[in-house]
Amino acid sequence: MSKQIFDYIKRLEELPLLTLSQAAKRWPTKISRASLERYIRSGIRGTYLETILIAGQRMTSEAAIRRFLVSQLNVAPENARPELPTGNIPKKELDKRAGKFGL
Repeated sequence: MSKQIFDYIKRLEELPLLTLSQAAKRWPTKISRASLERYIRSGIRGTYLETILIAGQRMTSEAAIRRFLVSQLNVAPENARPELPTGNIPKKELDKRAGKFGL
């Protein structure tokens, strides 16, 4: 096994592991087990919920949940186009605001 796998296993051994049902109960908002499985399998914005398979049971940790949630806070890259206001703002004002961002 590679050093990376050993490091991963060692990190998991240091933490109390949770089943997906337990993890769903500790999630900050109401979430289904199916959603957790989707986060494991497909991820969100390139981030996956870390798990390990032990005796046929998928397990995660509170630290892995925390890392996953924190990664979702940084959704906008630095070079993302700023969102311009819409609604009843005159076109002249919108053009002026867009100019500030080089648009």
